[in-house]
Amino acid sequence: MSLLKPHHDRRSQAGFTLLEVVVALAACAVIIGALTMNFKEQIVRTRQAEARLMLQMAAQTLLSALPARAKLQVGTSQGRMGLVDWTMQSIDLGAGYQSANGLDTRAYQIKIDLRSEEGQTFHFETIRLGARPITAEPR
Repeated sequence: MSLLKPHHDRRSQAGFTLLEVVVALAACAVIIGALTMNFKEQIVRTRQAEARLMLQMAAQTLLSALPARAKLQVGTSQGRMGLVDWTMQSIDLGAGYQSANGLDTRAYQIKIDLRSEEGQTFHFETIRLGARPITAEPR
């Protein structure tokens, strides 16, 4: 038996080579870059969804503020609600009928256009029933 320790190659004892470290860092950089781009896209989509939801809530608020059926009238109104500009138009569709309780009713088309400060728009249309306009009958 030899008392001398066997000589080991220095390379076999080393951890990682410089090339391996560079390749690992490059792979990490590519993965982090892809995740960052995906994260930025998700932030933009979330902001767009929040803006759209804000516009939809504003439209719902405007609809709930419509006058009672007896006071619904043809016309256009505009305004600003928080960060949203809106235009609401009421159009007489000319389709009137007598309801079961004997009241004369008329169909109105309600159009609401909204625009946020960021430039996002939302258009909403619905039909509401209102009282038939009272007209003076000739004598």
